[in-house]
Amino acid sequence: MKFLDKITLVLFSIIILVVSVVLALLLFGFVGLSDILIIYQKLTANVVATNVTIGASIACILLALRAIFFGESSGEASGDRSFTSK
Repeated sequence: MKFLDKITLVLFSIIILVVSVVLALLLFGFVGLSDILIIYQKLTANVVATNVTIGASIACILLALRAIFFGESSGEASGDRSFTSK
């Protein structure tokens, strides 16, 4: 796996982990929905924060689509090239 692929995989995994933890905290009642709405209102009130959030969302969407449709095949991952060369 290339270095850039590893970095993007780590960043994408961290973002998904944060989203999952926040969702679990909401469901278990440790964080109220009003707290999340306050954070949302602060994000949308600032133009720079809104643009950064949109950029991060687009990056996550592109990374997810790349992982779904353009992942390594099993032959490339294992390094098996016995069928193509003699």
